[in-house]
Amino acid sequence: MTSINLTSLEIKRSGKSVVRGLNFVSSSSRVRVTGVNGAGKTTLLLALAGLIPVASGSIFLEGSVRPSNRRKLCGFFSSAIQVPGYLTVAQTLSFFDPRSGCHFEELESSLLRGINFSEKYEGLSEGQKRRVSIVCAVRKERGVLIMDEPFNALDGRSVAAIENYLESYEGKLIYVDHRGVAPPEEVLSL
Repeated sequence: MTSINLTSLEIKRSGKSVVRGLNFVSSSSRVRVTGVNGAGKTTLLLALAGLIPVASGSIFLEGSVRPSNRRKLCGFFSSAIQVPGYLTVAQTLSFFDPRSGCHFEELESSLLRGINFSEKYEGLSEGQKRRVSIVCAVRKERGVLIMDEPFNALDGRSVAAIENYLESYEGKLIYVDHRGVAPPEEVLSL
């Protein structure tokens, strides 16, 4: 079963083509997006998640072409998505229903350890912001998890917790990072 199919994809940002003529088909459960700085990796992830429009071509992801359906299906983590700084950690997390299951509970417990839930998001360190945002993405996902550089600005304990979670993750993982995530993956080069 093909779970991702990009056909003649063109994505523009501020009127400029960032991704152009992209074709890619994969049924892999792990797809790593690679490319030089400015190649359009983050832009592609935003479009895959249905968060920005495509100029032309099509995205077929897990049976859906419509951006609104992809938004419901995908948990998305990227520093390109800004959480309102005036929200507390508890308020930020409240937008997403907690998940159950041993692996998720271990991940959430590890990533949220030491974070004051009554603190405003803007008062968190960069690493703490990323940890909260990753938990939100994992809480939201319903079959597809899209992550843009998830390990940046994180301590070793947090990196290990995410790696452990992703090793047992059963959905589709599409990510940008300079390291591989087990199990084996397919690579989409921009």
